[in-house]
Order: sequence, then C-alpha cells, then structure tokens
Amino acid sequence: MGKQEDIILKRINSIRSMQLMQLKDKVSSLRDGVDRLSDKIEQDGLNGFYSSNSDILRYSQEVWRASQYLQTLMDIEHELIIKSRHKKTRKKK
Repeated sequence: MGKQEDIILKRINSIRSMQLMQLKDKVSSLRDGVDRLSDKIEQDGLNGFYSSNSDILRYSQEVWRASQYLQTLMDIEHELIIKSRHKKTRKKK
C-alpha cells in the first residue's frame, strides 16, 4: 500500500473512532429516554401525560445515522484496501 493510501486509511480510522464514541453517546441518550418513558408508563399508566415532543425519535434517528456513517466509512476503507492490493498484483506481473 502506498503512502497516500496509508494517510487516507489513518484518517478514515480516526474519523471512525470519533464516530464510534458519538454513537455510544447517542445510544446512551436513547437508552436513557426509553428508560424514562418506561418508568413513566409503569408509574402513571393511562393517567400519565405523555410528550408528543419526546426526544426518543431524534435519538433513534441519530443512532441510525451514526451507524450508517460508520458502515459507509468501513466500506470505503475496504474498497481502498482492495484497490491497493489490486494495484500491487498488477505491478508484479
């Protein structure tokens, strides 16, 4: 693998690490929101006042989006590695 590919892979890895930390935070926020709602259901039942502005939808969308981004970065990384290997095998011939 060339120097330029190595630099790109390191950058992708760095971005993936940051994105994974953000995903963990978003999952934690989602879990907290679901736990609060679950507690409210158990405590208040039908008499509870349930918010139509719950953050659960936003948290779940953020989790989905972060997961998609991580997958996209992994796909790019794998494609770069495959292309780099393909270049090497072509040069050896």
